Amino acid sequence: SSSYVQAIERLGTTSAPVIAAVNGPVRAGGIGVMAACDLVVVNPSITFAFTEVRIGVAPAIITSPVMQRCGWSKLAGPYLTGEVFDAARALDMGLVTHIADNVEAKVAELCAGILLGGPNAVAATKLLLRHSHTMAELQALSESMFTSDEGREGMAAFAEKRSPKWAQ
Repeated sequence: SSSYVQAIERLGTTSAPVIAAVNGPVRAGGIGVMAACDLVVVNPSITFAFTEVRIGVAPAIITSPVMQRCGWSKLAGPYLTGEVFDAARALDMGLVTHIADNVEAKVAELCAGILLGGPNAVAATKLLLRHSHTMAELQALSESMFTSDEGREGMAAFAEKRSPKWAQ
């Protein structure tokens, strides 16, 4: 289970955005892996369940990534009963970010959108989404991004109505 914990942590801490593409039912620990990803694309037919209580255990490890995505009141029913719920409810809970008939096409679209951003800006934005920061920290980040090579290139490209050339 320590490798499972490490996998969950790695998905959240890697600087690159991670997308879960879900085409089959998701239960228990699988929800933890899915929730640790930044974007979650599911087929509308997908079902979910936190089945842990039904086998006499608690959803302990997965609670960290799940609670980062969802408020506890929307989790209470599924967590306490183990009930099956659908993709629309998962979207409402914040557990998934996108529902798509063609999961692969949606993932490709999201990847293309991410690749339009500066690599450092995307990495910094992932951190912003996952951690709380003081206003002083946010101001310092903003100033460092605006004065960075990537920030200068992005603003110049915008002003010149061209695509930016990101350093890889």
